Amino acid sequence: MEVFNFLNELDTEVPEKCRNCGVQCELTSELGQMMIAKYAAEHFGGHLVGEEGEQFDRFIESVVPEDHVEEARVGIRKSLGETMEKIDNEIETKREKIAANSRACTGPLNMRARKDGVTYVASLCTSARVNIRGTKQHLWTHIRTV
Repeated sequence: MEVFNFLNELDTEVPEKCRNCGVQCELTSELGQMMIAKYAAEHFGGHLVGEEGEQFDRFIESVVPEDHVEEARVGIRKSLGETMEKIDNEIETKREKIAANSRACTGPLNMRARKDGVTYVASLCTSARVNIRGTKQHLWTHIRTV
């Protein structure tokens, strides 16, 4: 995954109607962090195979007691595989949450206010999945000045 493709992939996660939504922006940021972690884990995993994998094994042999070498080799690779699986599951969960929020929303509510000669525009998420009637919540909000 190249950085360019990574950014394009993130850009397509949120529908146009939700682009100014603070909640969706925060969820997309979290998704991006997970995708970076996946990219890093995949890159590291690439060093555990082929000639680089053989170098890694020799390194393990040089620092781990002989009776634990195989356990260390297998354990590190297994741990990385489990980590990558966990990251994949978290990415899928975050994508599902972004999509579900979008399906339950007609777009953010934009409000304008003026104070001391500055106009503020606040965008609030109106998804029924995010805003639960009758509850007090602290949600991400986009605020910009115009």
